[in-house]
Parts: sequence; C-alpha cells; structure tokens
Amino acid sequence: MGHIVGTAGDDDLTGTAADDDIFGRAGEDTLRGEAGDDLLDGGLGNDTLKGGSGDDVLRGGAGSDSLKGGTGHDTANYEDRDAAITLKPRGRVEETGGDVDQIEDIEKIVGNASRINTIDGENSTNSRFEISLAAQTLAIFDAQTGALIDDFTVTHFSDVIGTGNGDSITGDAGNNRFGGSAGDDSLTGGAGFDTADYSALGQSITLITGGGVVKGGGLGTDTLEEMERIVGDAGQINTIDGGNSDASAFTVDLGAGTLQVAPISGAGPFAFDVENFTDVIGTASADRITGDAGDNILSGRDGNDTLWGGAGDDTLTGAGGNDTIWWDNADRSWVEGGAQDIGGAGYDTLQVETGSWFRTSNLDNYGFEAFVGAEHSDSVIGFRDDVGYDFAGGAGDDTLTGAGGNDTLRGGAGNDTLTGGAGADTFVFAAGDDADIITDFETGIDTLDLTSFGFDSAAEALGLAFDTAEGVVFDFGNGDVLTLRDVTKSQLGDDLLA
Repeated sequence: MGHIVGTAGDDDLTGTAADDDIFGRAGEDTLRGEAGDDLLDGGLGNDTLKGGSGDDVLRGGAGSDSLKGGTGHDTANYEDRDAAITLKPRGRVEETGGDVDQIEDIEKIVGNASRINTIDGENSTNSRFEISLAAQTLAIFDAQTGALIDDFTVTHFSDVIGTGNGDSITGDAGNNRFGGSAGDDSLTGGAGFDTADYSALGQSITLITGGGVVKGGGLGTDTLEEMERIVGDAGQINTIDGGNSDASAFTVDLGAGTLQVAPISGAGPFAFDVENFTDVIGTASADRITGDAGDNILSGRDGNDTLWGGAGDDTLTGAGGNDTIWWDNADRSWVEGGAQDIGGAGYDTLQVETGSWFRTSNLDNYGFEAFVGAEHSDSVIGFRDDVGYDFAGGAGDDTLTGAGGNDTLRGGAGNDTLTGGAGADTFVFAAGDDADIITDFETGIDTLDLTSFGFDSAAEALGLAFDTAEGVVFDFGNGDVLTLRDVTKSQLGDDLLA
C-alpha cells in the first residue's frame, strides 16, 4: 500500500497497482490512483483527481476540483468539508462557499452529515428523478424514452428540488424539504417534519383535498403524502380549496399559518403548516376560516361555516349553509359595493368585529338573516317578509329595522331604536341596555323578552311602566329605560312577555 504526499506546489502524483493514499496538499495538483482501491485527497487548490480502476474514494478538498472515478464503484466524499453541497445535473457539485466541483464516473456522493445537502434537478426538461433519501438512492431517467441514464448512492442528503418532469421523491426520517418544480410529481415526506416548498416556483399554487397541489402556469399537479408544511410563493395568490368535499371539514387560520383537516369519520384530524396562502375555499362541511393581515378572499361553500377576514380588505362569501361571517370596516368594499349575496343560501349571520361598525340600507342585498353588532352605532334594515330576522346591535346607538317576518331585535347597550315591521316580533331588553325605543310595538302581536330581569309575570313588569306623551315607558332602574312609542299601558296585557 502506497502513501504519497505532495508539496505546497503543483504536483503530479501517480499511485501504484496496490491500494494507495495520495495527498496533494496545496497547489493545483493532479492525482492518479491507477489500480487498487485508492484514497485521493486534493487538499487546497483546484485539483484533478483520477481514480483509475478499483473502488476509489475521491476528496477534492478546497477549491473547484475535477473528480473522475474511472472504473469500479467510486465515491465523491465531502464529509470533511465544512460546507453544504448541492448536486446538480451533468455532475456539477456546488459548495456553499462558492467552490464548484465536476464529478464523472462516480457511483456514490457523501455529504457532511451536519449540513443541509440538496439534490437539485434544475427543472430539467430532459430527465426525471426517482429518489429515496431513506434508501439513499438517486436514479435519473430519460424523460422521453424512460431509459435509465444514471444512478447514484446519495448519503447525508435531506433536500430535493425536482426536474421539469414527473418526479418520484421520498424522504427519510429527518426533516426534508422538497422544492416544487414543473411536472406531476409525487412527494412523500416520511418521518420527520417535512416541507413542500413552492416559494421559488414563480407561479400560484392551489392546495386541494387529498394532498394535491395544482401549480399555476400549466406546470402540473403534485401529490403530497406525509407532509407537514406547505409553502407558496409570497408573490402569488395561493389558495386552499376544500373541493366541496363532505368527507372532512377545515379549520384554517392564515394569520397563524395553520390548516387542520378533520375527517367526518375515521382517523384524524390532520394538521399542516401553511405559508404564503391568501385565499380559502371551504369544504361542504362546517368550516372555520380565518384570514390574515393581507387582503383575503374566503368562501365557505356548503356547511355551517364561520368566516373571519381579520385585518386587510377582505372578501367573504358564505355560500350554502347557515353561516356566520365576521366583518370589520376594512372589509367595507364588498358591503357597500351593491347587491351581492355574501351570505349565500341558508340562515346566515353577519358578526361585526370589535372596533367596527356597519351601515346599510338593505341587509338582504348581502344574503344575511341575522346580525350581531359591536361597540359602535350600527344601522341595519331587513326587507324580506319571508324571513324572521335576528338583529343584535351590541354597544353603541343602533338602529335596527325588521320586515314582515317574525323578527327578533336586541339593541344591546346604548340608546337604540328598534322597528319590527309587520309580523310577530320579539324585542329583547336586558339590564345594562340603557335607553331603547320601540317605534311600532303591536299589542297582542309583538312581545318583550325581559328574561334578564327575572319577572314571573307580565303584571310584575307592568308595575314598572307608566304612560307619557310619547308612549308607555318601562323604568328598570340604573338608567335602563324602554319606551314603547304610541302605546298606552292599558293596551298591554298578560301576553306582553315572550
């Protein structure tokens, strides 16, 4: 066995027919192993290593080196390099420090186990990958003929970016990152916390039910399995789409970057981290969808959904089901934009967020049958006679107006004005509601809900009432006063309370 060591200059070193260890040290060296299972170490400088016959190990060292294995089963070994490497097409190996090696006739590539090493197909249109990081295998096939071009053993690699064709990539027990590329790819994370990363794709993506990712620009559809995190391109409008499935329900919070899929039956739920998504379309089940600080488009589809836009100028649509939609003033573009069925089919609720207010001439334009206000002064009107509205003003001086159905109106705190319209309406008044006025109380038809005060009978409530020029007034104490306009106390009887 030979042990050959070069100088600090440019050396040309050749081994023997035995197993040799050849070290070039500094300089731009040429090392030839010849026969035998040799170790070639270039050291510093831009070196040329030629293994010859035998199973050789080639270590280029610092610099941009040429590694040629020759015959036998040869290894390009980067374990002693304090840098991550990226294996690219045509035998190019890039180090994070800027060095670039060229490998040829190499059967195995070993990276530094403490670094994040990557296989990058560079979106090649001529080939496709089949990779198993767990089995440490990389096979490259011709995209047109399907013939095997080359295969390698790849050790200590954790990340993969595919080719421009349909790749099959499987991770290992570590935390793998798969970079999205063109083609209909199959990406399986395996154990660990794995990421499908489309941030550099340059196209929008849509995450669909069943773990599919539809890539914009006609780049194909990926199938994801055992993946814990999906990242979109921050410069694109990326969507989560439940696909109208009734087999599961979504809980999505774009602000927190979380997606939980709860199967209606069977195992689960399943949780994912989602990053750089802006829009969500729900399932056919009951979804809970929350936006982020950006401008989101959120739609519930069927099911009794809850939509909350968060900050930003959001567009929220309930679609089918009995939906609850939270609204703030940042979302006023769709509220004041004309007649739009935001609530969709079903009995839908518009819930105003704290710090916001709502004013509209016609709540029906937006497909809502129920309203819950916040602390500001809201103005809400219903026009459909076939709907029993449920309006709650919250704090603030609210104006709530029903229609021809059997409506329920609750002013809440503040000095509110309530108008039931035709129909058997219920007006709710509670302790702390301040001074409210009911403009059209119909005796014998409409009722008061005074449950908060604990009255046992209408007579007990009427004991607090007296006539005024405006109408009958109930004084419950502590500033809580309810006026029934154009009604006298004598017109009220045992049917007063709901």
